[in-house]
Amino acid sequence: MKVLYIGYYKENSEWGKMATNFILSMHAAGIEVVPRAIELSPGREVGGLIAQLEKGDVEVYDVCIQHVFPKHFVGSEKFKKNIAVFTNDFIEIAHTSTVEKLNLATEVWVANEDSKNVLSEVLSVPVNVVYPGFRAETYKQAYDKVELGSEVDSSFRFYTVANSIPERDNILSTFHGEFDVSEPVSLIIFSTSQDQDFSKKLNALSQKVKSKLRIKQRPEMFKPDVIVHMPQSSEKDIYALHQYAHCYVSSSQGDAWPVTAYDAACFGNTPIMASAGGIKEFSDCRFLVPSVTSVSLSEGNVSELRNGRDYIITPCHKSIRAAMRLAYENYKDNPVQSQQARKVEGLQIADRFSLEQSGNRIKELLNV
Repeated sequence: MKVLYIGYYKENSEWGKMATNFILSMHAAGIEVVPRAIELSPGREVGGLIAQLEKGDVEVYDVCIQHVFPKHFVGSEKFKKNIAVFTNDFIEIAHTSTVEKLNLATEVWVANEDSKNVLSEVLSVPVNVVYPGFRAETYKQAYDKVELGSEVDSSFRFYTVANSIPERDNILSTFHGEFDVSEPVSLIIFSTSQDQDFSKKLNALSQKVKSKLRIKQRPEMFKPDVIVHMPQSSEKDIYALHQYAHCYVSSSQGDAWPVTAYDAACFGNTPIMASAGGIKEFSDCRFLVPSVTSVSLSEGNVSELRNGRDYIITPCHKSIRAAMRLAYENYKDNPVQSQQARKVEGLQIADRFSLEQSGNRIKELLNV
């Protein structure tokens, strides 16, 4: 069976990473796949196996897999199967043209059970779950040690990734509201933002949050945040941080598959985030927090999936604090045993969602 794969695999983003891995998963399972890219922005150059697969013949295919936004999906009777891979984040979808677009497909593949349950109610075509695949070897390597000073080295290290300055940051407020300056904990905020003033803006936000908490007389009396701003960073830099830290905290609004949280779990770190979307497929439920569902409010030109007929998920602040406290207390009781157990669990997760496992699931659905 020959598969034409159309997607955004040249994008320098989490979506681009998942798209690339989708191609590699099929190849790992022995499926003959020829990829073709849609470039949303000036994309990265691809080499190695992906470049080699791109050279495949484009004349005759049995199956077309379109891993694209619904507005880019094209219906066709040219193939035995014309499959839509829908990995957007959403809660409410019935009001959008997405339903009409996805019904043009032979079937729809999604990344988690939540998405399947929602789409199965509004689509007239079959909906199946295909978990994303990742290179399991990534999580078994050693990366360069992160150097942030002895005080951070000797603490329990919470961390998050932030590439924009939010109006209200629930991670800053929950961390500084929960932990006293006397406790050996740190909050590392990692960013690849191209804004040269990012650290300055984030620090200003932090000072504002600390003032409004009204726990200390002055913001300077709180524990300082550890801001790591690396506009030119590589994947290995974030992997090194995963390997260095202990607990990943996210303000995600229910990602279909939260890649950074997944990476954290595979490196043996506890991800804390809203219990919605793909996170439930691989994370410890004790650290998934309930959330409030609010009407989506956005500025500028937004998609149908992000207008006022849709919703966003806001994690419960009290539950985030409780989960952060639990993660720290579990570690504090026996640091060595806690870390070893989490790392073993992480490698088990990596093997469960490997390229090979994902490829075998695709093979099963294609009846190869």
